[in-house]
Amino acid sequence: MNDAKVLWMESYAISKMTSLQMRSRTLEDQISNSNSMKAHNRTTSDVRFVSHSSSILLTAGDATSEANVCLWDTLLPSCRSCVHAFGGDGKHFEGATCALYLAPSMTVISGGAHGDLCIWDLRMGQLRNQIKVFEPMQSVSSLVVDPSNDVIAIGNSEGDIKIYSCEPNPQLMYSLPGEHAAKTGFSFRQVGQTTVTGVQQIYVDQDMRMFSCGADCSLNFRTIPSVYNLI
Repeated sequence: MNDAKVLWMESYAISKMTSLQMRSRTLEDQISNSNSMKAHNRTTSDVRFVSHSSSILLTAGDATSEANVCLWDTLLPSCRSCVHAFGGDGKHFEGATCALYLAPSMTVISGGAHGDLCIWDLRMGQLRNQIKVFEPMQSVSSLVVDPSNDVIAIGNSEGDIKIYSCEPNPQLMYSLPGEHAAKTGFSFRQVGQTTVTGVQQIYVDQDMRMFSCGADCSLNFRTIPSVYNLI
């Protein structure tokens, strides 16, 4: 039996985190074979496995070269491990914040620091579409698709969630403003702590049930009507 792969990112502050670290976990529950690589030279905000591979990764971050979304093959030497970089020409100004891979269409979707969403053709390595999802000062904080690849759920730094159809030209289906807006007011617990804002995580299961959590300290549950009901 092959060792299971465990992926983690170094526990630095997000403004300092620029590298990824891969470690293998043995059957004896021992962690070994550490391997670190430079992902983006400013920040690295997100990392995802590509499909069911344990060695192909997708990262989102901010780089001076504007290579803000990168595809990695961790089995290659570090000097050649970045097999493709997406960005440039002003795409994701000040960096990408999250990304995901859609296996059926071989598409990469990435969210930016200024509320933009980019759809990339992985086979051609080119931008397929770019849409403005949120206001310029609202960054995309969470990005997920349902198991059937029918809808894209997108959260932002202000606590809003929007749901788009998952297609080459995504259409807005539902808007949930203030779903996880942070509560106002001062607390001594906030002193010296990192500020948590907006939507932190979204998950959509096979029954189109959406679970989300955020800065308001709540876990919300909603059922998303089928995309076919809108046709």
